[in-house]
Amino acid sequence: MLYATIFYALAGLVAGSVFTIRTLLLLLSIMLVEAASVALVDNRDVGLWTIINIAAAQVGYLAGIFPRKILEQVGYAIPPVEIRWPQ
Repeated sequence: MLYATIFYALAGLVAGSVFTIRTLLLLLSIMLVEAASVALVDNRDVGLWTIINIAAAQVGYLAGIFPRKILEQVGYAIPPVEIRWPQ
């Protein structure tokens, strides 16, 4: 299950550097479906690995947010469009 932890950390890193929070929520829902399917097949340490994988994806996502924000501040990346309502 260590391979899944590494995969989810890298997927969280890529998702954080490119996409918004909705992508993280989609990633977490896929992880929960995977954990449920693995729990049906093999029930040894699934609970502990599920928690570790979720934490790894979230830490990877946070690690991906920082380079994106730094690149936006420096001017190399374009920040997302903000909708402003007329007042």
